[in-house]
Amino acid sequence: MVAVKAAQATAFTTQPPADVRLFLLYGTDQGAVSERAATLVSILSARDPQGATVLRIGSDELSGNPGRIADEAHADMLFGGAPLIRLKILDGRHNVVPSLRPLVEDPPEAAIIVVEADELRAGAPLRRLFEDSPNAAAIPFYESSAGDIADLTRSMLPEAQVTVEPDALDYLIVHLGTDRGVARREIEKLILYAGDGAELTLAEVTTVVGESTELRNDRLIDRTLTGDIQEVAADLSRLEAEGASPSALLAQMLNHLLMLAGLQAEARKSGLAVAVDRARPPLHFRRKDSVKRALQIWSPEALRKARASIDEAILETRKLPALDYAIASLALMRLAQVARRVGRR
Repeated sequence: MVAVKAAQATAFTTQPPADVRLFLLYGTDQGAVSERAATLVSILSARDPQGATVLRIGSDELSGNPGRIADEAHADMLFGGAPLIRLKILDGRHNVVPSLRPLVEDPPEAAIIVVEADELRAGAPLRRLFEDSPNAAAIPFYESSAGDIADLTRSMLPEAQVTVEPDALDYLIVHLGTDRGVARREIEKLILYAGDGAELTLAEVTTVVGESTELRNDRLIDRTLTGDIQEVAADLSRLEAEGASPSALLAQMLNHLLMLAGLQAEARKSGLAVAVDRARPPLHFRRKDSVKRALQIWSPEALRKARASIDEAILETRKLPALDYAIASLALMRLAQVARRVGRR
């Protein structure tokens, strides 16, 4: 498969070719990599009449079992549907090429594999493996600049006949970050809130952009992983009252745990503060202290166990959707208890 150009990346992942069964998404825009991987998995799963069985794996899980992906790709799924494996590379030093090469060269009949990686230089073994195969695709995603996001903001708002006070516009551009997909969704949400012909104040922009469900989930996740049990219980009650999705919360927690594993690897090389500052997608400044604290509390092995428990909770919510809130609450409270116990040592 010819390497996909960055300008074609979004279109390619929105309409993936039927003859491609292995996808590598990589680049400096880790927000886009994660977002488009999720979209790709959803589209590919919907193509399976029985609904694909999605398996999330971190690259650290392959160090002691390099054949796991091949085993999963050829396994008969308990709940029907072909296996759809989502592999996240947590550390550039994790060599997953030996695990993936047999599958790229001789793809399994039904399984699909989506790999998420950081920036890969031209000629990197993993990138070259996918670019050189007729059965695979390598898809790059690169960050927009702050100027690009500012241009996007200044074009979308007038198109919707929405104006923003100068201070509010400055705040918005700064807090949208450089992830174009996330920025677009936040602007769309702001437009929906404002309505045609409205002018938004700084207070309104701060409220809408600063208190999305995703950001409330971020706060709950940080409190969980630092052992703030009382606040976790209160946040869970509020989310239940708001009708927020427990499944979305668990998925967000799983992604955050994967990110923490990657930050641990970076921290060993560059130090804790530098690793947190380099996080992709970038962390809101209000979260950085909590993330640093979580990294001090959770060891690599503890993070792997935490991911396994969240994976199990996600599976349980699918089997017992009527109990999804109770399942999610129990899973998070258990993690909060672990964090509090370790944090007090």
